[in-house]
Amino acid sequence: MKMKSTSILLAALIGAIAVNCGSAETKKEPVVEKTPEVKKDQGALNLQSSGPDVIVDEANKKLSDRLITGYEKNQVDVNTMPGWLKSALPIVKEIAATVPAGYVLLVEGHTDQSGTDAINQTISEGRARVVFNLLVSNGIAKDKLRYQGSGTKYLLNSADPYDGKNRRVTFKIVKK
Repeated sequence: MKMKSTSILLAALIGAIAVNCGSAETKKEPVVEKTPEVKKDQGALNLQSSGPDVIVDEANKKLSDRLITGYEKNQVDVNTMPGWLKSALPIVKEIAATVPAGYVLLVEGHTDQSGTDAINQTISEGRARVVFNLLVSNGIAKDKLRYQGSGTKYLLNSADPYDGKNRRVTFKIVKK
């Protein structure tokens, strides 16, 4: 009897092993798809912000280094424009498209101190107008823009008022 029960036990054990081996499907681990890392866009504004003031502050931070430089004295057009068009224009366009109601993108021309106040005002307005027209011709609505010349009012390098860095066009979101 002992032999019979051992045989039955052994048969059951072998059967169990066979069943386990036969159904040895590899356990599939759950597939966790990695979402590609999204780089934060340099131009888009966070419209989920708490209000227009926050959006404007964020936009102005992004616009602060999108200035156009490389102007020669008394020059309204700039030689560095193709590089700026390629690198900064898309960002400026995207920001202009998301400007809150009641605000505009101000295009502001600047000069160094090498001319009279009247000449510098005319040159700075000319620089701003050329860039304003360029933005409009690249699809930004006129009603989202405003331009002005500031002459020598806001020098970047006041220690050297004749420094070429002072000859530039800047962008800023302001109230209408």
